[in-house]
Amino acid sequence: MLSMSIYDLVNISYIDRRTENAEKGIQRRINTSRINDIAKFVDNEKDFTVFPTPIILSLPFFKEEIEKNFDEKADNTEQDFYILEGNKFEIIEGQEKFAKVIDGQHRLEGIKKSQSFQNGTLKLDMPVLFVIGADIWTQAYLFAKINGEQRQVPYSFVADLFDLSPNRDIQTVTHKIIKELNDNQNSALKGCIKMLGIRIAEDQTLSQGTMAREFQKLLHKKGVLHKYFEQEYDKDIIKIMIYYFNAIKNNWESDWCDPTGSIIRKTVGFLGFIKAFPDIFKLGLDCNNLEEKFFTDVFRVIKKYFDENRLFLTKENYPSNAASASELRKDILAGLTNYKL
Repeated sequence: MLSMSIYDLVNISYIDRRTENAEKGIQRRINTSRINDIAKFVDNEKDFTVFPTPIILSLPFFKEEIEKNFDEKADNTEQDFYILEGNKFEIIEGQEKFAKVIDGQHRLEGIKKSQSFQNGTLKLDMPVLFVIGADIWTQAYLFAKINGEQRQVPYSFVADLFDLSPNRDIQTVTHKIIKELNDNQNSALKGCIKMLGIRIAEDQTLSQGTMAREFQKLLHKKGVLHKYFEQEYDKDIIKIMIYYFNAIKNNWESDWCDPTGSIIRKTVGFLGFIKAFPDIFKLGLDCNNLEEKFFTDVFRVIKKYFDENRLFLTKENYPSNAASASELRKDILAGLTNYKL
């Protein structure tokens, strides 16, 4: 770790946001209010501005790594961006925008917006920590660990970063499931999921983060899909999930098409149905049938039970809280007892 002039730091650093660069971006969308607050702090405390937490940057070993980041040809292929010896860091003249920000984008953007920075009067050295030669997954992992555990970064954003992982684990398979549910033309949930936790369309009512937590439970050692996960039956897991939610839509179509009046595609609805999945899945195993028709037939019986008992999927019957999700699960399983093998 070393100290660097804010002007040098701004010159060498660049920010890759996931909303703008899905393949290589690791940063979340900027919070304008936070940036404005930092800018005001810098201008109001110009002579006493202190940022004790280091900016974390990823430094490339070679120019080829920069080419991969910017998708353009570098001037040459020698390591001539910087000289780093112990605590001595020297920028080669004329080189800029070669260090990727892992942590600290809001501090940098806020400082850059301050009047004292823009008019060149800001005297500020920043603590900087370099991570050298990290691949895209290592960068994403560091961001997720720093921000997911220490700060309030939406879990949807952290979950989406696992798309960058070269490894197969529960988090990456979970991301694959959610992405397929949201993208597949045959999925009832197509376009209904707030990827990165950001809502950009009226139909997007379910958070990627909420779904990720529940799917991870199903894939873990005690989860009903763990054997499928262990045997790397990812396509089968995805197919089963598509069938499951399609079957729900098939039986509650009017609710499915009314996300304002019904809770079926809201968090409480999703949680109630996904928490009932293990029992329905086990029944499918007993029947040696996990096709969409099986799930549709099961939910037809459950829907009949709901209608007979006036268990409408409204916020009046199932308010937005954990207790309501548990109550919905209990009602689904009560209806399941009427299903005949």
